[in-house]
Amino acid sequence: MFFAKTYAFCGSINLATIALLLNQPTASAIELVNNGGGETTTRESGNLIPAEPGIFDGDAFDTVEANDGITPRIGNQMFQFLGVGPDRDNPGGCCTGDLVQILDLSAFSTDIAIGNTSVTAEAFFNATAPPVNSTYDFLFNLRAFDGDIPTTIPTIPPLATARETLSADNNLNTWESINFNLDLPAATTHLFLLVSATETDENGILQRPPGGFFQGSYSDDISVQLNLPDNNPSESVPEPSIILGLLAIGGYGLQQTRRRQNRTS
Repeated sequence: MFFAKTYAFCGSINLATIALLLNQPTASAIELVNNGGGETTTRESGNLIPAEPGIFDGDAFDTVEANDGITPRIGNQMFQFLGVGPDRDNPGGCCTGDLVQILDLSAFSTDIAIGNTSVTAEAFFNATAPPVNSTYDFLFNLRAFDGDIPTTIPTIPPLATARETLSADNNLNTWESINFNLDLPAATTHLFLLVSATETDENGILQRPPGGFFQGSYSDDISVQLNLPDNNPSESVPEPSIILGLLAIGGYGLQQTRRRQNRTS
């Protein structure tokens, strides 16, 4: 009985079983954005660039409850874009209102250096009706950098970037989303997240909103998830000698099982 069970086990080690034994890596997702739904009340500091990773800063903005007929997509609060500059009383410049967060990836540097690492980004937007002959638009921009965490707006070229836009449908009851994936170069140490509200004219050209103030542009559920393999691919594949050994055992077991069946018949 023991030998019969052994033969049956050995015979069952086929190519499908060996494929399972190779233990190919699966991905796990880690959320990188802090306070992506605006549930923690915050506002701009006036410095444009966040003082540290994991906090939102940028041009004038608020975290608000239901407002202008728009209800937060999830939770009790959402981000409201207020103006095109960091001074909420007298916003200068043209023509975007920016939310910025720096995402520190230093804790994952070893995994990123191996490769096969990406991020999945998504954010939701809503807006009231824009002025006549105008459109409220939104932008989600994610840039990968190496080196130290910046203390000013980056001016060096990124290692990689992804950028998507949408135009609001002016339906207060629907939240529209921007989503994309970005493969991370092996040298990536941090990401620069930029979510922006803009206004364009009837020809699609950026224009400064009246007085520099946005009348009803919102964002919620800003998310960037880091996709890491659960295992290092180089460590998950057995040595060739092990694979050959498994094949040999499988072949021997199958041969013995057939002989036993022939004797029985």
